Amino acid sequence: MENIKGKPTAFEPILRKCSVCGDLCWAQECIKEPKCYECFMYYLRHNYNKVKGGRIRMVDMGEFEDYLNDKCAKENDIVEITAEGIVERGEKDGKKTKIFNMPVLINGAPKIYSPGKTARDALTDIFGSADSKDWIGKKFAVSFIKMQVKGVLKNVIIPKKI
Repeated sequence: MENIKGKPTAFEPILRKCSVCGDLCWAQECIKEPKCYECFMYYLRHNYNKVKGGRIRMVDMGEFEDYLNDKCAKENDIVEITAEGIVERGEKDGKKTKIFNMPVLINGAPKIYSPGKTARDALTDIFGSADSKDWIGKKFAVSFIKMQVKGVLKNVIIPKKI
């Protein structure tokens, strides 16, 4: 990135021309939506904390999560299922895998939820159907349990009835 405004002072914002997207970065409209990786990394380097009420507040990294997990959800958050989901098949370490992914909204943010067997069973109990087409538009509350996943103890989301 090249500095196109000249030598900045301590109080002057730095406007730069991005070598990837070609836009002026960090103008008022760019701060909320970085357009490329280089702009995003520049934003993170220069805005990694914010001052609010005399306190330093770290940026919530849960905002950058694509998948619904314990980093972007809190206990009792409400999740809405927006589509029936798909089963993705693949291969990892020579073993065939199947993962059920469905799009959801949590706090207005779109995420992908990959419920394990225990969570799928809970969704079936809550909604009264094992068919994910019947879950579209339905909501559940987030609850966490500790589970061992591939030998590591993790917080796993288990849906609960609202």
